[in-house]
Amino acid sequence: MARGSKRIWAGLLAATLGGGLLAACDGCHRSGKNDAGIAASEAGAPTLRVYVLSDLAGALEPCGCQKDMLGGLDHVGALVAAEKLKAPNAVVAAAGPLFFMEEKLAPERTEQDTWKAEAIAGGLRGLGLAAFAPGLNDWSAGALELARLRDAAGGKLLAANVSGPSSAGAAARALREIGGVKVAFIGVSVPKTAKDAPEGVAIGDATAALGREAKAARAEGARVVIGLAAMERGDAIRAAEATPELDVLAIGAPALAGDTNDDPKAPTFIGPVLVVEPSNHLTRVAAIDFYVRGEGRFADGSGLARAKEVADLTAQIDELDRRVQSWEKDPKADKKDVEAQRARLAELRGKLQRAEAPPPAPSGSFVRYTLFDVKDDLGRDKAVADSMGAYYKRVNDFNKQKFAGKRAPAPDKGAPWYVGVEYCKLCHTAAYEHWTTIGHAKAYATLAKASKNYNLDCVGCHVTGYEKPGGSTVTDVAGLEAVQCEACHGPGSQHVDDPYSFELKAKPDETVCTGCHHPPHTTNFDFKARLDKILAPGHGKPGKPRDNDPPKGWKKPPQKYPS
Repeated sequence: MARGSKRIWAGLLAATLGGGLLAACDGCHRSGKNDAGIAASEAGAPTLRVYVLSDLAGALEPCGCQKDMLGGLDHVGALVAAEKLKAPNAVVAAAGPLFFMEEKLAPERTEQDTWKAEAIAGGLRGLGLAAFAPGLNDWSAGALELARLRDAAGGKLLAANVSGPSSAGAAARALREIGGVKVAFIGVSVPKTAKDAPEGVAIGDATAALGREAKAARAEGARVVIGLAAMERGDAIRAAEATPELDVLAIGAPALAGDTNDDPKAPTFIGPVLVVEPSNHLTRVAAIDFYVRGEGRFADGSGLARAKEVADLTAQIDELDRRVQSWEKDPKADKKDVEAQRARLAELRGKLQRAEAPPPAPSGSFVRYTLFDVKDDLGRDKAVADSMGAYYKRVNDFNKQKFAGKRAPAPDKGAPWYVGVEYCKLCHTAAYEHWTTIGHAKAYATLAKASKNYNLDCVGCHVTGYEKPGGSTVTDVAGLEAVQCEACHGPGSQHVDDPYSFELKAKPDETVCTGCHHPPHTTNFDFKARLDKILAPGHGKPGKPRDNDPPKGWKKPPQKYPS
């Protein structure tokens, strides 16, 4: 997504993040029954809003190595609170893995990941979670833990096609009255094949279950029927085709692994069913606004027929924006060419704005869809932020004790080990002085200030030689705090022993940097431009002063490993 933007797909309400949704034009509304729901619609607010989360998968917030990263439960809390006046009758629903990032918990991470899941559950309760359809990851700590997280989150665990002693009390559907409107939520989950399903979980036909429960919900008087499907996208779309009783089908993955972010899928109508799938890890949140005007199904109030045009323009803008940002940082780039590309970027954004212009509101009931980028400029919900802070402190205190005494593996006999910047600076004075001015030198202090320096999600990219032979661990970082010389140039014990015989690598490979500077930790990473920022006279640029000889009387580092 373009920096600082709120992307609205397919002819939706164009507005800034600060302004939120534009109210629907009063002149476009048809008179109708003067009930609470219709009155709200006549006044410009939707009768009902459903925020949809897809594949949150244990992502409490982004790493934070770069400003304005996508994601953060505290930002979603701020969004929901800020939009309350415009959409007073709002709930949250989720599909796909919710509480855990991996299908199986690593033994050393069990406590940390479980406590993070608890923090997520507490935040979701504050957001007003109504229901969720689980993915395979949600069983990673066992059915009892899933049931406990369900209760903490406050939403119904829905999986109409799942049964068995480890189903964690999954229900088929949940019926709620919101803003005077009966809303049914139906969940289905196909976490994997029956052979690979969690122990004690039986998986039935998801499409048949969805159809059965949708018909039952309509018979019970549900005005809005929302399906939540944790299953492969192709299967979910076929389920939407077979279940016209649904108004919306929100898709999440059956299972996930890793912290890589994906892109949202353009919303589309499959017959009368609006199919949505926002991106994973809470990087974006979909808002579906229902305007109830009497009976009848919900028409498209967003112009989704233009979804492909908007999606194509969005992709072009994002790619060009990344390139322009890279060129702006490159002193060798031709300024006229860069200016021309900026003009082209502005032209594309103008086309996108015109394509996103909402069509006139339909005369009857209709639905509108908006996709919010979850970014810093949404603000932070204090209660959620405080809960996140408590989680980080709890984990920090625990891991400090749990991993006390843990040491990195020893290097092979005769191989080098990490000595730390205090030895490097004795000879490479100019390089050291430059290093103290860049962010790498402050990387560990930044973590410690936020109570994240013993957090397994964070520490590896903020120290030198993490888990490498002769390097550091989550607790054993003395002398190797921050991203030091050896992070790029390799372990230096042999070079320190004999600086004239053992040369270190002069320049790091790109993979050394992208090992940490990759999505979701960093976006728009340009290796050449960023490398230029850490070079200086005395550190890879012309005009460097001569390195010093080892000072008289200096002592070599103690021999930690057999030579």
